[in-house]
Amino acid sequence: MVCKNCHATIADKAIVCYRCGAPTAEPAPAPPVRRASYAGIVWAIVLAAAALVLWWQLPGPMTAAPRVAAAITAVLAILIALLRLLRRRGR
Repeated sequence: MVCKNCHATIADKAIVCYRCGAPTAEPAPAPPVRRASYAGIVWAIVLAAAALVLWWQLPGPMTAAPRVAAAITAVLAILIALLRLLRRRGR
């Protein structure tokens, strides 16, 4: 093999040229930059907002079970959104 930099004859399995120190192989291309997607977080916040609106609009004490279910759904959606956001920042 011939060095691309100094044109010295080098071994076929050489990693660098013994004469000039130039690498014999082209560096691997950098992986493409992946843009962050916040779609899951946005949907969790939308679900939480919808559950809170539903909870706010329900009538008085005779419908306590749906009110509790809506509140639990809202809290869980907010927790999921926060956990996803924290996991994304940890990357």
